[in-house]
Amino acid sequence: MNSNLSFIKTKFVIPSPRKNYIRRTDLTNELSNLYDYKLIVIKGPAGSGKSTLVSSFIKEKEITDVKWINLDESNNELYSFFSYLISALSPYLEAKADALINSISCMTKQEDIFEVISFLVNEISSYEKSITLVFDDYHYIKDSFLNSTLERLIKYSPSNIHYIFITRENLPIYLGEMRIKNEILEIDENELKFSEKECSDFIKSTLNTTLKPYDINKIFTISEGWIGGIQLTSLAFKNSKNLSIKVLNKYVVDYLTEEILKSLSNPEKDFLIKTSILNYFNSTLCNELLQIEDSDEIIESLLNKNLFIITLDEEEGLFRYHHLFKEFLNTNFNKLPQNIRKEFHLKAYTSLKNSGDISEAILQLIKIKDYEKASSEIEKNIEDASCTSLIRLLPLNALINSNELIIQKMFYHYSNMQIDECKNIISYLENLESTELKALANVFKLYVYDFCNSMTLEDLNIVKNFKLSDITKAILYLNISPAFMIQGEYDKILYYAKESDKIATKYNIVFLSVFSKCLIASILEEQGKLSDTLKVYNDLNTLIVENKFMSSFKFMVYLGVAGIHMKKYDLGNTEKFLKLSLSGLDLNYSFISRAILYNLMELHFLKGELKEGNITKKNLVDNHLNSHSLLPCQIHSAKLKYTLPQGKYELEELQEFKLLIENKLNMSNIYLTPEDNVVYSRALFILGEKEKSLIILDKTLEYCRHFSILIHLVEGLIIKALILKENPKTDKRELFNVLREALYYGIESEYLRAFVVEGEKILKIIKLLQNDADITLTKKEKNFIDKIYSFVAPVKDCLLSQRELEVLEVLCNGSSNKEIASILNISLSTVKTHIINIYSKLQVSNRVQAVEKAKELNLLQR
Repeated sequence: MNSNLSFIKTKFVIPSPRKNYIRRTDLTNELSNLYDYKLIVIKGPAGSGKSTLVSSFIKEKEITDVKWINLDESNNELYSFFSYLISALSPYLEAKADALINSISCMTKQEDIFEVISFLVNEISSYEKSITLVFDDYHYIKDSFLNSTLERLIKYSPSNIHYIFITRENLPIYLGEMRIKNEILEIDENELKFSEKECSDFIKSTLNTTLKPYDINKIFTISEGWIGGIQLTSLAFKNSKNLSIKVLNKYVVDYLTEEILKSLSNPEKDFLIKTSILNYFNSTLCNELLQIEDSDEIIESLLNKNLFIITLDEEEGLFRYHHLFKEFLNTNFNKLPQNIRKEFHLKAYTSLKNSGDISEAILQLIKIKDYEKASSEIEKNIEDASCTSLIRLLPLNALINSNELIIQKMFYHYSNMQIDECKNIISYLENLESTELKALANVFKLYVYDFCNSMTLEDLNIVKNFKLSDITKAILYLNISPAFMIQGEYDKILYYAKESDKIATKYNIVFLSVFSKCLIASILEEQGKLSDTLKVYNDLNTLIVENKFMSSFKFMVYLGVAGIHMKKYDLGNTEKFLKLSLSGLDLNYSFISRAILYNLMELHFLKGELKEGNITKKNLVDNHLNSHSLLPCQIHSAKLKYTLPQGKYELEELQEFKLLIENKLNMSNIYLTPEDNVVYSRALFILGEKEKSLIILDKTLEYCRHFSILIHLVEGLIIKALILKENPKTDKRELFNVLREALYYGIESEYLRAFVVEGEKILKIIKLLQNDADITLTKKEKNFIDKIYSFVAPVKDCLLSQRELEVLEVLCNGSSNKEIASILNISLSTVKTHIINIYSKLQVSNRVQAVEKAKELNLLQR
C-alpha cells in the first residue's frame, strides 16, 4: 500500500502455533462450523490458549481468505482501527483502500465512518468466496462509539464474511439478535481449560518437561486447567520441586514467574527485562538495544526453554512476549534506576526509528515524557497519520511551539466529536500571550461554536501565513472558508478552495476533494458562472462514482444542480434534483439539513406556496438558528425576495426585518451578504427611507461588480430599475442603462429567475425599452426577453401566459409531457416548469384538476 499511514506489519501476522501444540479436537470441531456463523467470540483470561486455538484451527483446516489483526491500545480510536481494518480488507476493495484511508484521516465528524462501513459491506458482498476476519485482543477496544461502529458493520455484513473476536472480556457489542438467530458461536474460559489428559500431554510434549504423575496432577489441580497457569507452574516445578502452592492468583503468578526468571542465566534475564519495552522484537533490534551480537542465540535458548514468547513470523524472526509475561517483565524493568530506564527507551527509539517504524519509536519517547523530542518527530512525519494520531498522548503545553501540531490536535478531537476537549484547547490558547495562538483560537471558534463572529481579518491574515504541511493546509483552508464568507471575500474563498482541491488530488484524499469541489461550485454559482458550476458538479459526480465509499455524498451534486436549475427558472428539474438531494438528511449534518431546507423554502416561495414556505422557514428557525449566526437575516431575505414582488407581505414584517439587519450591523466583524443588502434596500424603499435605500443599493452594486458576483448584481440592478421607474423625474436613459446592464449579466450568467419573479413590473420597463426608437436590441437581448415573456406575460384578462395556455391546451388533449415538448418544440424541462406554474396559478395539484379548472374558467376557448 502507498497511503500516508505507516502500518506495523506484525499487526497483520497470524501467530504461528508453537511446536508440538496440543490439538483441541472438540473445540476445533466446533470451529469447523465457522461458515454457519456470522460471529465467533472466544473469551478467556490471558494465557488461556485463545489465539493458539484459532491460529492452529486455521492451519489445520487450511482456511483461506483469513485476515488477522493484532490489536493494542493504539487501536482504541476510530482512525487507527479503521485504517488497519481497511488495510486488512484491501484485497477486496478494488484498489480503493489507499483513498479510503486517506479520506477518513480528514473526516470532520465521527458519523462519517458509517458511509465507509456501507462501502465496505457492499464491496465485500461482491466477493464470491467466504472471508474470515479475526480481531485478536479485542479487549483493548474500549471506546463506545468505536464499538457501535463494529456492531453496525457486523449487523449489515453479507453472509460471506465471518468475524472471530478473541478477547479477555465480555464483548461490548449487543449480541442478543444474533443469539436469537443462532448466528453466534461463543467459547468461554471453561471450554478453553485443559482436561487432565491435555494437561499431561502439554507438559510432556509441548513443554518437553519430565514430571512425575503426582506432580502433573498437582499442577492440574492448582491451575484448574488454565493453560498459562500450567505452563508457569510446570516451568517453576522443573527448577524447584519444593514449591508449596495451593492456588493461583496474581501474587502467586508473579512469584512463579520470578522463580522461572531466577533459573535463567544473567544474560538471558537481562535480555528479557530490557527488551520487554518493545512491542515486538527481532535479533537486529535486540542487538542494537543491548549493544550485543548474540541475540539470535539468546532468543533460540529462550524458545527452547518454552517461555512465553510468541512467534509472529518464523521466516523473518519476529517475536513478541505474551501479554501475561510482558506485564511481569515490565514490572521488573520499572525497578531499574530512572536513568537506566531512560537510556534504554532512548536506545529503543533510535533502533526503531532506524528500522523505519517511526510511530513505535515516538511511543518510546512518550513513555519517558520526552514530549519535546516526540512533538518534533511527529511534526517531521506529519503526513504519516500513524504519527499524528499520537498527538492525543501529548499535553497541550508541549505543542505550543508548533502551530501545525496544535491544529492537528484540534482536528483530532473535533473529528472524534470531543467538543469539550476542543473548547479546552481554545481556552488554553486564549490565555497565552502569543498573538498567533490567540488568532488560532479565534479560527477554532469558527467551527466549534458555529458561525462565531469573534474572528477578525487580522486573525485570518496571521493564520493563513502559518508554515504548515500540505494536508494540514488543505484542512485549514476549508475550515476558515466561513470566515472569508462572513467577510465577503469570495475571491479568497475560491482561491483557497482550489488550493485545497489540488492538495486533496495530489494525496488522493477523496473526502477533502469532495468538500473542496462543493465550495468551488458554490462560489462559482454566486458569481453567476452557472455553466462552469455545472462542470464542477459533473467532475464531483465522477469523483463520487469512482469512489463508491463517498456515494452517500452524491446528494451534494443533486442539491447544487437543483440550485442552478432554480436560477435558470427550470422548476421541473429543480424539483427533481431537490427530491434526490433529500437523501442527505440521513447523514445528520446540521449544515446539510440547513442547506436542503433553505432550498426547499426558496422553491415554495418561488412557486407562491406561502403556507408551505412559512412552514419550512419555521423549521429552519426552530432547528438551525444560532445566536452567533447570520442565518436569521438570510432566512428573512430568502422569503422577502419572493414575497415582496408578489405583494404578500405585512409592514410589520418589513420593520422586523429592518430591525434584525440593523442589530446585526451594530455587531462587530459582521458582513451582510449582497443578497441581504439588496432585499434590505428594497424593504427600506417600501418603508419610505428612499435615499438610504439607494445609497445601500448602489454600494452593493459596486461591490458585486468589483467581485463579479453576478447573481446578486442582476437582482440589485432589477430592484434599482423598479425604484427608478417609480420616480417620474428619472431620466429614461439611466433607467434603460440599468435594465440593459441587468439583461447583459442575466444573459451572461443564464440567470432568469430574478426577472420572472418580478413579473409584470419588470415587463413594463422591458416594453418601454423595446418600444424606444433610439434603442436597437441585440439578438441575445431579444432571445432572453422572449424567454422572460414565455414565463411571465399573461394573456389579457387571463391568469396564464400565452405559452402556458398552449401547454394547457395540449395537456387537456391527454398528451404526455414528452409529447407536449415535441408538439410545441420546447424542451421537456421547460414543459415541466410551465406545468408547475399552471398548477400554482390555478391552485390545483394534478392534471385532472387542471383540466377541470381550465374548463370552469373558459381558458381553452381563448
